[in-house]
Amino acid sequence: AEHDAGIAWNDPDLGINWPVASNDAIVSDKDRRLPTLANLPPLFTFQEHSVAKTKH
Repeated sequence: AEHDAGIAWNDPDLGINWPVASNDAIVSDKDRRLPTLANLPPLFTFQEHSVAKTKH
């Protein structure tokens, strides 16, 4: 769907020692296409804003 996002379950940068080999894991086609964390596109946009300062 439009707002689905995720990262590859076997991304080595996550440092997770999964008890299953990548070739033996049952992963959906959708999940197989997920990017690594390093290749994840920006999911949100942030805008800088200024905070008004008051005199005390």
